[in-house]
Amino acid sequence: MQFYSKFKATALACSAICITACSTTPNTSVTNPANNIFYQMDDAQIAEKAKTIASYNLKDPGSAQFRNIKVSRVTEERHQAQPTTIVGLIEFVCLEVNAKNSYGGYTGFKGNVVHSDGRVETDSFYSIWCQSSHKSYQSIPAQ
Repeated sequence: MQFYSKFKATALACSAICITACSTTPNTSVTNPANNIFYQMDDAQIAEKAKTIASYNLKDPGSAQFRNIKVSRVTEERHQAQPTTIVGLIEFVCLEVNAKNSYGGYTGFKGNVVHSDGRVETDSFYSIWCQSSHKSYQSIPAQ
């Protein structure tokens, strides 16, 4: 019985830590230009930086192919809802990446989101962030 009580207390403590750690924190990269990795870059520089970051964990980064590069910037509507955001700052860059795996074969294009604070999210987050009707996107040609 005593073991069960200790286990329950430990599980509760771990849950509290997890919930605290997973709570959303404000994205300062859209409220402070100094925290935005894409600040003052032109389209070509934005595309190159996003490609570099998205290929960081690939088995063969040199084999990466990119398409559908889109940029989302803070809009006036977002600024109205969150006045601390700065209109025009880049929120994130969407791109699809196809690269070789350990066997030398291409895996197929997969969606990636490179946030303006340097975080990268893949697959299911791509559809949430990059196929939203609530966002406006500017396409950048893949070079």
